[in-house]
Amino acid sequence: MTKQNVLRMACSTVLVVLVVLSGLANMAGAADLSKKKLQVFLLAGQSNMTGYCGIMPLTNLANYQTLKDPELRELDKRLSKAVFPSEEAIKKNNEIRAEIYKLLVETGNANKQLAQAKKDKDEPAVEKLSNQIKAMSERNKQLQAMLQVAKAQRVYMAPDGRYGHKPGVLAFGYGRGKGFIGPEYGFGLTLEQKLDAPILLIKVAQDGASLAYEYRPPSSGPFEPTEDQKKHVEVLLKQQAAGKKVKIPNYSQAGKDWRRMVEFTREVLGNLEKYHPEYDPAVGYDLAGFVWFQGWSDNNPTHGPHYAQNMTNLINDLRKKFDAPNMLVVSGTPSYSRTKDQYEEHPVVKAQREVGQKPEFKGNVAIVETLPFYDHPIWPLYTEWRTHVPEWTMVGSHVACHYLGSGRFFVRLGDGLSTAVVDMMKQQQ
Repeated sequence: MTKQNVLRMACSTVLVVLVVLSGLANMAGAADLSKKKLQVFLLAGQSNMTGYCGIMPLTNLANYQTLKDPELRELDKRLSKAVFPSEEAIKKNNEIRAEIYKLLVETGNANKQLAQAKKDKDEPAVEKLSNQIKAMSERNKQLQAMLQVAKAQRVYMAPDGRYGHKPGVLAFGYGRGKGFIGPEYGFGLTLEQKLDAPILLIKVAQDGASLAYEYRPPSSGPFEPTEDQKKHVEVLLKQQAAGKKVKIPNYSQAGKDWRRMVEFTREVLGNLEKYHPEYDPAVGYDLAGFVWFQGWSDNNPTHGPHYAQNMTNLINDLRKKFDAPNMLVVSGTPSYSRTKDQYEEHPVVKAQREVGQKPEFKGNVAIVETLPFYDHPIWPLYTEWRTHVPEWTMVGSHVACHYLGSGRFFVRLGDGLSTAVVDMMKQQQ
């Protein structure tokens, strides 16, 4: 073979290698381009953002056929497809629910017999009934653990950990303890249906926290106790000096939950690989939205009049703090008062509407009216739950100020919040 032929073959080989490498590079580039930025949402508020909806009322969502309102019937039918893995799961859940109901009735009867046995001082009967009740309680736990509800595919949670939660895929159990959910469940599951991207929910919520004090943003300035609050502290201090055990309000920690929220969000944003498996630093992330659900602790003459300004400051300060001027904000109005008249007169409802109507917030702040999501059919049962424990356990898990722990309410709320966010995203596009 001549030197020229060898040279030609060598050049051809190099050319082929370069073409292959170029193709591989293009393929890699195309793969990177196909990835979506991680969409990060910050969820905050007080106890109703924390969440008190248990597994039993959550699975009641599937019983939408019993609803008289056709719109709510269709809504819950749609939401059931997000919350339950399949129609077969719904069928199985209802079988388990029926068994739990029967067990609760039997437990109630056994408790009555136990009370009588104690009154009669019948020790053998007391021991026997106590063991039966304990066994029924364990069986109840086992049955509830068998109920099937959905887990997200691309939505992950970054909880601040104050209620014992750990980061992971969104599933049942990120509410007030592992036996509850809050708005994050319905929000994340329905948002996943609406966005083609990986999603991370940072959740920071504290029971009893007000916007005026615990979440007080820096632009609202120092917190000044009212004269009545100062006098109340003086009275308590005198009682304490006299030897009485009292809890003295501490007005020196204003903004403590604001600071905790900011610090934890910074920690998460600085370690996104730890919180979401799809996060790619080369692609990045968007701090896409802030979700706020709060209001009980500001429904008073001291905090209420300042709510609109404090909420405006909260939005502006958060956007400035995280250099996210385009971060969308969605807030759910407090509707725990249940009735239309009380809802319309609620100072926080009025204040949130005022904020949502500000010109500078047009198209980037949405206020979601939540009264339409309220689970009105279960209210009468709540008022007499002590004498109807089995029936109440099927549909509710908490008190009136926590929306009765209704699964219908919290999933509808989450869907309403996610819809508002996505609508604003579409408008901005």
